[in-house]
Amino acid sequence: MKLYRYEAHRYSVCLDPERELYGSSDAKLECRSYPVSHVTKKGYWTGYNGGKDRWVSATARKRFAHPTKEEALEGYRQRKKSFVRHASATLRRAEEDLALVSPTTPTNTFKRIHK
Repeated sequence: MKLYRYEAHRYSVCLDPERELYGSSDAKLECRSYPVSHVTKKGYWTGYNGGKDRWVSATARKRFAHPTKEEALEGYRQRKKSFVRHASATLRRAEEDLALVSPTTPTNTFKRIHK
């Protein structure tokens, strides 16, 4: 039995070796498979990249890996949606904090509590 996990990967690309200029490739979606070493009532033990075994819940909403590729793709989609929500909130807070020191910037779209 195997468990599956999708991840997006980008790789370093040398653009100009004379100037030591590097960039990154476009993102590529990759599906990794992890062999299951033991099955328990509540989950699976899987070999994690040849290192220490990792336990994966069979019933949890958030899992490291999934029993089917379809579930793994949906898990990837949900992880990235969550990441975008958190990153957007962090960006919004940073823009609000920046507006405290430069109140004339166009990012000042929040309501001021103190005058």
